[in-house]
Amino acid sequence: MVQRGTAAGAFGAAVRNSGLTAGGKTGTAQRDAPMIDPKTGKPVTYVDSRGRTRIKMEEKRRIDSWFIGFAPVENPKIAWAVIVEGGGYGARTSAPIAGKLLATAKSLGLLSEEAAQPKATPPRESAKARQ
Repeated sequence: MVQRGTAAGAFGAAVRNSGLTAGGKTGTAQRDAPMIDPKTGKPVTYVDSRGRTRIKMEEKRRIDSWFIGFAPVENPKIAWAVIVEGGGYGARTSAPIAGKLLATAKSLGLLSEEAAQPKATPPRESAKARQ
């Protein structure tokens, strides 16, 4: 359950206030992002010392965030992955979005015991059994 760690503050309060249990994990990745020309909307390019055209990268690395999870812990009925490119750290950006997603799912009745459950896929008949 989301009781400690980076998700506990941003996501845990929303879960506790809703009376639900949920599990989840925040994530963050820093990556190079291309510099975009605001006039054209295309990447800025340059020619390197060997004559090759290259894409110019932003000086600051972009920080992408995500939060994955499921609820309720005891009998999961929903799973999610919230990904925000350039959104900063997972606990600040993605986890609050996931909290709102979970609250909406509860308000729509998607987390109740009566919510539709996926039907099990019947086992496939083997080639030998068909002969």
